[in-house]
Amino acid sequence: MADNISLADKIVGSVTSTPTVDSVRKRSKESMAKSASGIMSRGVIDSGPDDMDMQGYISAYIDNIRDQRSPMTFDSYQAEDIDARVDAMNGQTQRRPSSDVTGGTYFTPSKDVTGLATLMSFISGGESYGGSLDAANRGTINDKIIGSTKVAERDGKKLSDMTLADIKKYQAIDDPNNPERLFAVGKFQMIPDTLLEAQNALGLSDDAVFDGDTQTQLGEYLFTGKANTRKTIDYLRGGDSSIDDAMYGLAREFASMPLPYNITKGNKKAGASYYDSGNAAKYGIDEVKSILRGVRGSLMEGNE
Repeated sequence: MADNISLADKIVGSVTSTPTVDSVRKRSKESMAKSASGIMSRGVIDSGPDDMDMQGYISAYIDNIRDQRSPMTFDSYQAEDIDARVDAMNGQTQRRPSSDVTGGTYFTPSKDVTGLATLMSFISGGESYGGSLDAANRGTINDKIIGSTKVAERDGKKLSDMTLADIKKYQAIDDPNNPERLFAVGKFQMIPDTLLEAQNALGLSDDAVFDGDTQTQLGEYLFTGKANTRKTIDYLRGGDSSIDDAMYGLAREFASMPLPYNITKGNKKAGASYYDSGNAAKYGIDEVKSILRGVRGSLMEGNE
């Protein structure tokens, strides 16, 4: 059975001291605001005040570009006052006893103040129509993705209402011309082999429902349990891996993430998806780097 350790703990270990309101507020105003600078510098969204709500703003930004609307300003987002938001978050955050996790208390995934939740939301936003739990396609024909939809249903059920057994039954159909077939599914667009690997690694039952919680667990496995992202994790931990290494790892695992540099083999260009067959990167290099820098900074600060 899968554990209930937060994504932050999987990457940096448990937090040895409980962050205070002031430290969270500082991180919100400095680290997270800094991580938005690359996105804002591209002119896609307008710069906001120093105390901007980074996670909410990025979420709104993702929705904005997914819907291909015109550039928005921070004022149009109308974020709540940051002090009230942080105070509320501090009061609602749940903690588990130190005996549950070696080294002390930690924040549960539902109240992730490190920025990792923002990163995972950013990734899923590029993978699946802004992070749709029910997104799917049927695979490719002649290097074109077919049957791509934000909300897939089979036998009257959305994907997020199906069990893993149901999902795998439709993924077992080989012919992409078959309208019943499923290939890449959910907010992280998990293909058959990857879904099975993650399910087995996490110890999830076939009866587990493919809902938001299950998809989050599966996505965290892609992020922390795969060889592709080892250098991504090392970079976020403050290790010797470069930000380009971190980006390359994400691009190898998630088709919507751009390559940080040209790759001779296959003639792949910087900014493009690592994967062919109809896939395209959904974000720019500077956008991804700004998110990674912000998460690295917040993780290192939270682990001091």
